[in-house]
Amino acid sequence: MSARSPGLGTMTLTGGYGRVDPTSAAAVLAHAAQQGVALVDTADAYVGGEELVASVRKACPEHPFRIVTKVGLTGRPGQRLACGQPGHLKRACEASLRRLGGERLDILLLHRVDPDVGIEISMSALADLVEVGKVAEIGLCTSDPQVLRRAAQAAPVSYVQAAMSVLAPVAARKLLPTARELGTTLLAFSPLGRGLVAADRDPASLPIDDARAHTPDIGRVGRARAEDFRRLAKHLGASPVDLALSWLTSLGPDVVPIPGARSREQVSQTLDAQRRPLSLDERWAIEAFVRAINDSPAAPEPTVLDR
Repeated sequence: MSARSPGLGTMTLTGGYGRVDPTSAAAVLAHAAQQGVALVDTADAYVGGEELVASVRKACPEHPFRIVTKVGLTGRPGQRLACGQPGHLKRACEASLRRLGGERLDILLLHRVDPDVGIEISMSALADLVEVGKVAEIGLCTSDPQVLRRAAQAAPVSYVQAAMSVLAPVAARKLLPTARELGTTLLAFSPLGRGLVAADRDPASLPIDDARAHTPDIGRVGRARAEDFRRLAKHLGASPVDLALSWLTSLGPDVVPIPGARSREQVSQTLDAQRRPLSLDERWAIEAFVRAINDSPAAPEPTVLDR
């Protein structure tokens, strides 16, 4: 998949950052299809997410896109538990097939590594689903290069999903080299740093149903870092959203951002930004910004939201 074939995440359209009217969510996603989105990410844990994506793909046959879905979580939102047991994964795959329609899933990822089940066992179960024709390609969500290596020993891993942004670039330094060695495409979720790249957000001001109100990513260090990046973008005369996403796509065709969006305007901006080339001056400035973060002792990996 080319980095110029943009991606989109749907957690923000299914209640991750607060309630969204289903009709509005469908209109936003349909706009993304019309604007040429190539890959749409969802999960069985996103309430109504697979149904939303399926309905839009069916309604927009002239604008095809591939669907990434994820399985391997149980429980209710806010109380999710990883479950990598083969039986659960196979039943979850069948349920996703029913919700998404068709005879085969495009891309199926293990949503979270189960600490009580070897990653080799979980990935072998997903590989079995490829073998019987129920899934085209598989992968997993992890930021750990060693877990990715172990997974790849059990089955071909086409995709790995991890948080990566200019504000949290650890995966670019630690995970991406291993992914490239294995021929695995990296799907970068939260590529705008939970929205901090676009604008400052005080966790105390967010509604209780917004998952960002309960994550330490939007804390003093994260907000200060985002303010520095917005200041850099202003100096460069560009939108911080444009710079953040075009930096990710500039890393290569094996890095595909999957930003969220809650409006047509946000969809248009994020898709256009992924097609936008970086100037040499922009690249140098952002690389210096990223190096400073990677060299900082206060550079923790992003929190995994409980969804």
